[in-house]
Amino acid sequence: MRTIRPIALLAATVALVVTACSSTPPTLDQAAADQVGAQLVNEYYDTLDCEGRDVERYGALLDPAFQSVTATGAKSKSEVLDVIGSVCFENPQVSDITVSAAPGVLVVSYRASIDRDGVAQTPTSRVNVFVDEGGTWKGVAFADAGLPAK
Repeated sequence: MRTIRPIALLAATVALVVTACSSTPPTLDQAAADQVGAQLVNEYYDTLDCEGRDVERYGALLDPAFQSVTATGAKSKSEVLDVIGSVCFENPQVSDITVSAAPGVLVVSYRASIDRDGVAQTPTSRVNVFVDEGGTWKGVAFADAGLPAK
């Protein structure tokens, strides 16, 4: 049986998102893309902190079609929100952010770790895909390669 790697699945998702953008917003220049991409990723992690956890706010950052792919499998937006509501995340560490931009799309790869229920996690390579929905950036995909970041 053939398995699909999370990164391959994400690449296919990115291709579909780019194709699906019918009205083409302008592409951000690299400096603006870097700033917006970093802001979006950091905002995601800020909403997960145990003391400031806001599942509703996190859900508002996501497109209805959002998908997450991690070592535990693929999850829909509602499944991700269920996990976030039941797990204590603390001490997010995000670094090595790289942003690619296309009209209406930002792909943000980075290294990150976030403690889960008081247990420190190994930093891993991750990627988020965002689409511009009328001036508001929404997350459509997240993948954690599950591999220690180099």
